[in-house]
Amino acid sequence: MANQSSYLILNDLYDFINSKFANMATKRTSTKKIIKKKAIKKEPVQKKIPSVKPKAVKAEAPRSIFDLSYILNPLVANNEAVVKSSLSSTDLDIKQGSQASGHVKTWSEHDEGNHLKLFLDASNKNSIFKLSPRAMTLYVWILYTLSHKTDIITIEPKEVSSEIAMTENTVRLAIKDMEEAKLIYRIGITRGAELYHDFYVNSLFMFRGRRFHYYRRFLAKYKMYRNDQDRDADSEED
Repeated sequence: MANQSSYLILNDLYDFINSKFANMATKRTSTKKIIKKKAIKKEPVQKKIPSVKPKAVKAEAPRSIFDLSYILNPLVANNEAVVKSSLSSTDLDIKQGSQASGHVKTWSEHDEGNHLKLFLDASNKNSIFKLSPRAMTLYVWILYTLSHKTDIITIEPKEVSSEIAMTENTVRLAIKDMEEAKLIYRIGITRGAELYHDFYVNSLFMFRGRRFHYYRRFLAKYKMYRNDQDRDADSEED
């Protein structure tokens, strides 16, 4: 009886030990799995995105005339002359009746480059387009040659012919064409005279400077015109 009871106790002890070891083995396995999982888990690798060069975008052509206000004229894009200006002063006397009561200096801004005024009346346009090709060439030469604040120009056929690639005889015919169109008027009548190659230019078509000042001063000098408000005899051109 005693042997049987001791056997049962040993058997229970054996079962207890087996179950204990089984639990310990299970815990070790789960711990290894967790450690293994943690070891495998890594930071996500960022994929390298291939660098793509941006394609050159072609400027779109303006769709309407209004788009052109945002596009700089390519013919003047690299030239500072279009933004240069200069100042000119004008001295004015203030009068009360016939008595001078003060003096004022005014300033005006204008383009710095040499320029010439063309008067664009419809009759002028028609006259210019009726010119012969040789007269048209001479007309353009006059535009670039006319001096500041004057209506007189010298047209020497020998000198002009080399500049505009015409023969002297062709220049003489062009002068005749322009005289008939009343664009120029010969001052010297006699051939060989001192002023024979000097001409008045029709200032209704072109002028360098302030045309109204020039002729007001000229006419006032000969008592043909007077304007008390026009006192800037030394003023520069617009």
